[in-house]
Amino acid sequence: MVKLQINCLVLVTALACIPAISTAADFVKFNINRGDKDPRQIYNYQVLETALKISEQAFGGYQLLGLNLQIPTARLLNEVVKGDLINVAISVTRPNWESSTLAIKIPIRRGILSYRLLLINQKNKDKFKSLTDLNQLKNSWACLGRFWSTTQAMEALEFKSIKVKWDKEVITMLNRNRCEYMPRGVHEIFEEMDHYQASLKNLMIEDKLALYIPAAFYVFVSPNAPQIHKRIQFGLEQMVEQGILKQMVEQNYRKYLDLADLKNRKIFYLGNPTLAEDTPFDRKELWLRWDLSADR
Repeated sequence: MVKLQINCLVLVTALACIPAISTAADFVKFNINRGDKDPRQIYNYQVLETALKISEQAFGGYQLLGLNLQIPTARLLNEVVKGDLINVAISVTRPNWESSTLAIKIPIRRGILSYRLLLINQKNKDKFKSLTDLNQLKNSWACLGRFWSTTQAMEALEFKSIKVKWDKEVITMLNRNRCEYMPRGVHEIFEEMDHYQASLKNLMIEDKLALYIPAAFYVFVSPNAPQIHKRIQFGLEQMVEQGILKQMVEQNYRKYLDLADLKNRKIFYLGNPTLAEDTPFDRKELWLRWDLSADR
């Protein structure tokens, strides 16, 4: 397991740390809001570290620093654009992120977020068991975070939703049966269920349905750091070409794909109107592929 280099925990400390390591040829700073033990953050760090290492011979030295600055989601894009506190972020792509930053259009999790399972309240188990039509799901109340990219996509697809600001509020609301389901990526839902089941006892993972909403995690670089953008893109392309990225996804996420058992679920295949037209779906080597038997 890679240990994150969280050298600076608050803003003042972070700024104080910068001069000590500024001699590196490329100084890469990214935010780790969820904490250094979150598997998603560990994976993000591994991807960046590997891309930078692969590019070292061509681009020279680097320093990679994960900063636990607790930047709210609503502010994160602005901080990346400025490039002072952080100059790199990994996030689900959105139109405003792609237009404001230097986006590297290589999905670092190979599109795994595209497949969502449903976290539901146990009181609604029978309702979801008998659900067969997409319109039935659209007319059920989804629990969503106000700033999630999933929220933008589902609203564009005309799903009914109740939105709140904080992630913990969303799942608490579902536990109290104030909404009916919460879509989560197959790489997230099982860990989250393990984390919350002791305190939020009304939750369960619905076992017959899944959603396919195309989505991708990209690396976004500050417009003020074009050299860093160029070297990370080079490194990621090398990871794709050498099969390293595919291997990392398999090692980190295969267990969740097996648990999700997608071949035995009814999958509602939806579009995503929020994705850019140049999303690289034509590059088949970038995306996870499954042989799924489902209505399309």
